[in-house]
Order: sequence, then structure tokens, then C-alpha cells
Amino acid sequence: MSAEKTNEEIVTRGFVKQYYHTLNESPQFLHMFYKDSCLFNRLGPLTHVKKTVWTRKDVKDEFLAVKFEDFTAEVEYSLGVPYPMEHGRIIVFVSGHLTRKKDNVRNKFSQTADTDPDVFFN
Repeated sequence: MSAEKTNEEIVTRGFVKQYYHTLNESPQFLHMFYKDSCLFNRLGPLTHVKKTVWTRKDVKDEFLAVKFEDFTAEVEYSLGVPYPMEHGRIIVFVSGHLTRKKDNVRNKFSQTADTDPDVFFN
């Protein structure tokens, strides 16, 4: 197996490093990873009912409501896969844990993101 990294590996590592560093250090800016028109789903923490938002502003509001500054994210696994419909785009899959700082309660999370390699190569 070659020691060289594939584009998928480079993009995945770059995305994970930037996204989760922002989540842990400056969560108020996390919404900047999303386009003005986007799709974001999450389960409500108490009701476990799926909530969907469609804009960067709504994503920002969701992130501020969650108060990510009260949590630490730990990535356990990430994988990048080429998106077959659009040349060059990578789908990044991430799983890990969010740990609430005040009581160390851990909850699993998973994330799928559509990333643009040009962000990491230009």
C-alpha cells in the first residue's frame, strides 16, 4: 500500500481538523462551514424528534441553542468517499462523542458532510 495520501484522505483530515477544532474552540463560528442554502438535521435532545433546517442562519440558531461551548467533541472515526454525481466533491462521514463538560455525560454523534476539495488545495 502506498504511503501517499489520496485526495479523499487529505480532504477528510482537513475537514475534520478544521470543523472539530472550531466546534471545540470557537463554536459560535461553526455555522460558517455551511452554505446559505443547506440541509441540517438533528434530533431534539429531550424529545428525540428530528428537526430539519434549511439555511445557514437557521443552522447558526440551532448551534447557539445547543450551546456547544458546554461540550467537547471527540472524533473516533472519519472516512471520505468521492461523490459520484459531482466530480471532485467528497462526502465525509464522522462519528464520535460529545461530552458535556459539567458532568462528563457522553453521547454518540454521527455526521455526514459534503465537502469541496478546492477549499483544501487552493
